[in-house]
Amino acid sequence: WMAFYDNNSDPVGFARYDALEGFSTFQTPSGYDAFEVLPLPAGRRWVVATNALGYFDGAGWTWYNFNNGPFLQFEGFLDAAIDPTGGLWSILLHDTIAHFDGANWTIFDSSNMPLKASGTWVMADAAGHIFSSNSTKLLRYDGFNWQVIPVPGLPANAYLNAMTQDA
Repeated sequence: WMAFYDNNSDPVGFARYDALEGFSTFQTPSGYDAFEVLPLPAGRRWVVATNALGYFDGAGWTWYNFNNGPFLQFEGFLDAAIDPTGGLWSILLHDTIAHFDGANWTIFDSSNMPLKASGTWVMADAAGHIFSSNSTKLLRYDGFNWQVIPVPGLPANAYLNAMTQDA
Protein backbone atom coordinates (compact mmCIF):
# COMPACT_ATOMS: atom_id res chain seq x y z
CA TRP A 1 0.00 0.00 0.00
CA MET A 2 1.22 3.50 -0.83
CA ALA A 3 -0.07 6.93 0.10
CA PHE A 4 0.18 9.94 -2.20
CA TYR A 5 0.45 13.59 -1.29
CA ASP A 6 0.13 16.44 -3.78
CA ASN A 7 1.60 19.86 -2.99
CA ASN A 8 -0.88 21.44 -5.43
CA SER A 9 -3.90 20.28 -3.37
CA ASP A 10 -5.15 18.04 -6.16
CA PRO A 11 -6.94 15.00 -4.75
CA VAL A 12 -4.70 11.98 -5.13
CA GLY A 13 -5.10 9.21 -2.59
CA PHE A 14 -3.40 5.87 -2.28
CA ALA A 15 -2.60 2.74 -4.22
CA ARG A 16 -2.13 -0.97 -3.77
CA TYR A 17 0.53 -2.87 -5.67
CA ASP A 18 0.24 -6.59 -6.35
CA ALA A 19 2.98 -8.33 -8.36
CA LEU A 20 0.36 -10.28 -10.38
CA GLU A 21 -2.32 -7.61 -10.79
CA GLY A 22 -0.22 -4.43 -10.84
CA PHE A 23 -1.51 -1.15 -9.38
CA SER A 24 -4.99 -0.39 -8.10
CA THR A 25 -5.47 3.29 -7.24
CA PHE A 26 -8.00 4.88 -4.93
CA GLN A 27 -8.81 8.57 -4.80
CA THR A 28 -9.48 10.44 -1.57
CA PRO A 29 -11.91 13.36 -1.51
CA SER A 30 -10.53 16.80 -2.33
CA GLY A 31 -8.59 18.32 0.53
CA TYR A 32 -7.61 15.00 2.11
CA ASP A 33 -4.05 14.11 1.16
CA ALA A 34 -3.19 10.64 2.43
CA PHE A 35 0.16 10.00 4.08
CA GLU A 36 -0.48 6.61 5.68
CA VAL A 37 -2.74 3.67 4.72
CA LEU A 38 -3.77 1.00 7.23
CA PRO A 39 -5.45 -1.92 5.40
CA LEU A 40 -8.10 -4.02 7.13
CA PRO A 41 -9.85 -7.24 6.04
CA ALA A 42 -12.64 -7.20 3.42
CA GLY A 43 -11.36 -4.18 1.47
CA ARG A 44 -11.74 -1.79 4.38
CA ARG A 45 -8.99 0.62 5.37
CA TRP A 46 -8.08 3.63 7.47
CA VAL A 47 -6.22 6.52 5.87
CA VAL A 48 -4.29 9.12 7.86
CA ALA A 49 -4.42 12.51 6.17
CA THR A 50 -2.92 15.82 7.20
CA ASN A 51 -6.18 17.08 8.64
CA ALA A 52 -8.38 14.01 9.10
CA LEU A 53 -8.69 10.28 9.60
CA GLY A 54 -10.59 8.54 6.81
CA TYR A 55 -12.37 5.20 7.02
CA PHE A 56 -13.20 3.42 3.76
CA ASP A 57 -15.71 0.57 4.22
CA GLY A 58 -15.23 -0.81 0.71
CA ALA A 59 -17.93 1.38 -0.81
CA GLY A 60 -17.72 4.86 0.73
CA TRP A 61 -15.78 7.15 3.01
CA THR A 62 -16.34 8.50 6.51
CA TRP A 63 -13.92 11.26 7.48
CA TYR A 64 -13.27 12.22 11.08
CA ASN A 65 -11.80 15.66 11.54
CA PHE A 66 -12.05 18.72 13.73
CA ASN A 67 -15.71 19.25 12.83
CA ASN A 68 -17.13 15.82 13.68
CA GLY A 69 -14.64 14.24 16.08
CA PRO A 70 -13.38 15.03 19.57
CA PHE A 71 -10.33 16.83 18.17
CA LEU A 72 -11.52 20.43 18.16
CA GLN A 73 -8.50 21.86 19.97
CA PHE A 74 -5.89 19.84 18.08
CA GLU A 75 -4.15 20.68 14.84
CA GLY A 76 -3.28 17.51 12.98
CA PHE A 77 -2.75 13.77 12.80
CA LEU A 78 0.76 12.31 12.85
CA ASP A 79 0.52 8.51 12.82
CA ALA A 80 -1.94 5.68 13.42
CA ALA A 81 -2.04 1.98 14.24
CA ILE A 82 -4.68 -0.75 14.33
CA ASP A 83 -4.93 -2.95 17.43
CA PRO A 84 -5.85 -6.67 17.30
CA THR A 85 -9.55 -5.86 17.90
CA GLY A 86 -9.64 -3.50 14.89
CA GLY A 87 -9.54 -0.35 17.03
CA LEU A 88 -7.77 2.69 15.61
CA TRP A 89 -5.11 4.53 17.61
CA SER A 90 -3.81 7.87 16.35
CA ILE A 91 -1.28 10.32 17.73
CA LEU A 92 -2.14 13.97 17.24
CA LEU A 93 -0.27 17.21 17.58
CA HIS A 94 -0.36 18.72 21.06
CA ASP A 95 0.73 15.51 22.80
CA THR A 96 -2.51 13.55 22.48
CA ILE A 97 -3.48 10.00 21.52
CA ALA A 98 -6.98 9.23 20.24
CA HIS A 99 -8.60 5.77 20.23
CA PHE A 100 -11.65 4.82 18.15
CA ASP A 101 -13.29 1.47 18.98
CA GLY A 102 -15.71 1.59 16.05
CA ALA A 103 -18.37 3.53 17.96
CA ASN A 104 -16.68 5.87 20.46
CA TRP A 105 -13.60 8.05 20.68
CA THR A 106 -11.38 8.18 23.78
CA ILE A 107 -8.78 10.92 24.13
CA PHE A 108 -5.60 10.33 26.13
CA ASP A 109 -3.68 13.43 27.15
CA SER A 110 -1.93 14.92 30.20
CA SER A 111 -5.18 14.62 32.20
CA ASN A 112 -5.24 10.80 32.01
CA MET A 113 -1.65 9.78 31.16
CA PRO A 114 1.42 9.88 33.43
CA LEU A 115 3.38 11.83 30.78
CA LYS A 116 2.22 13.61 27.69
CA ALA A 117 2.76 11.68 24.45
CA SER A 118 5.10 14.11 22.75
CA GLY A 119 6.28 11.59 20.14
CA THR A 120 5.25 11.36 16.52
CA TRP A 121 4.35 7.65 16.40
CA VAL A 122 2.01 5.07 17.89
CA MET A 123 2.24 1.26 17.64
CA ALA A 124 -0.04 -1.65 18.63
CA ASP A 125 1.52 -5.04 19.31
CA ALA A 126 -0.08 -8.44 18.73
CA ALA A 127 -1.13 -8.66 22.40
CA GLY A 128 -3.05 -5.38 22.15
CA HIS A 129 -0.57 -3.19 24.03
CA ILE A 130 -0.26 0.35 22.71
CA PHE A 131 3.13 2.08 22.62
CA SER A 132 4.19 5.67 22.04
CA SER A 133 6.89 7.94 23.44
CA ASN A 134 7.71 11.04 25.40
CA SER A 135 11.11 11.94 23.97
CA THR A 136 13.36 9.58 25.96
CA LYS A 137 10.72 7.44 27.68
CA LEU A 138 8.52 4.72 26.26
CA LEU A 139 4.79 4.82 27.04
CA ARG A 140 2.85 1.54 27.19
CA TYR A 141 -0.92 1.10 27.55
CA ASP A 142 -2.25 -2.30 28.64
CA GLY A 143 -5.94 -1.55 28.08
CA PHE A 144 -6.38 -0.08 31.57
CA ASN A 145 -3.32 1.98 32.53
CA TRP A 146 -0.41 3.83 30.94
CA GLN A 147 3.06 2.87 32.14
CA VAL A 148 6.27 4.88 31.71
CA ILE A 149 9.25 2.74 30.69
CA PRO A 150 12.66 4.47 30.88
CA VAL A 151 15.07 3.45 28.12
CA PRO A 152 18.50 2.81 29.71
CA GLY A 153 21.63 3.89 27.90
CA LEU A 154 19.85 6.36 25.62
CA PRO A 155 22.07 9.41 24.90
CA ALA A 156 20.85 12.65 26.47
CA ASN A 157 19.82 14.22 23.15
CA ALA A 158 18.31 11.06 21.63
CA TYR A 159 14.65 10.94 20.67
CA LEU A 160 12.50 7.80 20.34
CA ASN A 161 11.08 8.26 16.85
CA ALA A 162 9.84 4.79 15.82
CA MET A 163 9.09 1.31 17.09
CA THR A 164 8.19 -2.01 15.52
CA GLN A 165 7.87 -5.56 16.74
CA ASP A 166 9.57 -8.76 15.69
CA ALA A 167 7.72 -10.92 13.19
